[in-house]
Amino acid sequence: MAAVGPCPVLTRREIEVASRRGRYPVPPGIHLTARELQVLELAARGQHNYQIAAALCLSINTIKGHLKSAMQTLGTDNRTRAVVVAMQLGFLPLDCGENHPIGCNT
Repeated sequence: MAAVGPCPVLTRREIEVASRRGRYPVPPGIHLTARELQVLELAARGQHNYQIAAALCLSINTIKGHLKSAMQTLGTDNRTRAVVVAMQLGFLPLDCGENHPIGCNT
């Protein structure tokens, strides 16, 4: 099993930058599944893959797959950028952070 490295939490600055840029219209054909959104929400709260897997009762490989799919859909190459883009496109609220409950896009 690989060592667990740092799991970046969105900084206040990253959220402020996303907020200043405002929301962009979602391009046609961009769709995230409900599960991808759940995984991104938990990633936005700074949870590691194993924590997300435990919270959603899924395997770590399944979580990695959902993150990879979301990153590909959003055109990003890392989870932090995927969360920021999801916020900018309105998939996640700009205040979806560490203290927000799961399901914060509702």
